[in-house]
Amino acid sequence: MMANILVMRISRLRLDEQWLAEMLLFLDLCGFLTFLDTFLTLANMYTKQTITIKHGISMLMRTISKF
Repeated sequence: MMANILVMRISRLRLDEQWLAEMLLFLDLCGFLTFLDTFLTLANMYTKQTITIKHGISMLMRTISKF
C-alpha cells in the first residue's frame, strides 16, 4: 500500500525528496518496512512504551548483531 502512495507522489518531489521516496519504495518492495512496522508494534506492546523508528532500528540492529 505504501508503495502505491509513493509511486503517485514521486514525480512531484524535489530531487532529495525523490531519492528518499525511491529508497522507501525499494525498502517497501523488499518487505523491510512491513517487517520494521511489525517489529516496532511488537516492541511497543512488549515494553508498554512508545518506541521511535530510530530507537526501533537501533534495537533491531543490536538484536541482529547478537546472532
